[in-house]
Amino acid sequence: MWAWVHTSAGEKLVADRITAGGFYLGELTDKRICTVRVEWSDSEIWDEAGDDGRAGYIHSLAVIRSLAGKQIGARVLDWSQQIIAARGRALQRLDCMAENPRLCRYYADLGFTDCGVKQDGKWSARRFERTIQNDARSET
Repeated sequence: MWAWVHTSAGEKLVADRITAGGFYLGELTDKRICTVRVEWSDSEIWDEAGDDGRAGYIHSLAVIRSLAGKQIGARVLDWSQQIIAARGRALQRLDCMAENPRLCRYYADLGFTDCGVKQDGKWSARRFERTIQNDARSET
């Protein structure tokens, strides 16, 4: 799914995004095990709602394969709610490949509501959002 990152265009895009900020790395016993990027707008996927000031947008969530099934992704999503809540935002939004039913089900199982598909030429993204939990808001 992430093979495009290893192209020169992909490497440049990732480098530009790292420079812009918003990336977080998760470590376990000094080993980098996951990453996530939090952004504050996303009109490319969310149209007008992407600039409504109500949400933080999750991108680039990845966990090393050897830890698949250990709930690392779910924990990162829960943790990132605190980052979003600290900005006074009440929603956590993300998208994934609409053609990936397993990943779509994963987000639905984590309490995200399906907000429909954004179709743009060759690709389609299924949009999800969930309300920031009150305990995440109170910890910030």
